Amino acid sequence: MTELSAGLPPRADIAQVRRIAKDRLRAARAGDADAIAWISEVDAGLTLSASQLRLARHYGFAGWPALTLEVARRRVLDLRDADTLAAFIAAHPEAVTSEMTSWTDHQRGASPLGYVAMARYDTVAREWHDVAGTAAAAHVLIAHGAPVDGLPDDPETPLITAASYGDADVAAVLIASGADLDALAKPHAGGVPGGSALLHAAVFGMTDVLDVLVAAGAGCARSRRPPRSVTCPAG
Repeated sequence: MTELSAGLPPRADIAQVRRIAKDRLRAARAGDADAIAWISEVDAGLTLSASQLRLARHYGFAGWPALTLEVARRRVLDLRDADTLAAFIAAHPEAVTSEMTSWTDHQRGASPLGYVAMARYDTVAREWHDVAGTAAAAHVLIAHGAPVDGLPDDPETPLITAASYGDADVAAVLIASGADLDALAKPHAGGVPGGSALLHAAVFGMTDVLDVLVAAGAGCARSRRPPRSVTCPAG
């Protein structure tokens, strides 16, 4: 019987989660006591729909449709194809703003816009690399209602995320869309708690983003001094 992680694996696809549900059902029908007990928690018999429901609830979703929608959304975001993303959003408008949850590599959750801003870091290979299409994906999300500064309770804004992960293209899209240049991360945020996008870019050495932020005037509107490396534009 397939062992289950606490959250969805980073590269999960719908075929994979369907196989897991079928494998657990097969084990239960073969008399595996643990599999029987696992599926029986939903009290719906030893059926595929029961196994799928139980799997969805294991990962924190109300049901199988919600689980498969979340898996599909991440796959579409990972494609970073503007037309494919726009078509997906047209069919599932809630996918623009609802938080991405239950992923083993994003245990604190992430907004779709914030997730796109993190794309330069491969959480499976644990490697940094440049990726194409992030700016286009960010533009589509914002055009369809993604809040450019995130939600009030988010630990940091998408611009801070882009600064931390070094995506200057996403940062430029966010700035052009009216992002708050000097918003601060929450005290409980990762990275630099209480820090601005400018400070995150400086601390993590993301010089391309630093250049974009400085050119836009980040750090110059506040009474406190900007980082020493920043020279505010005249006027």
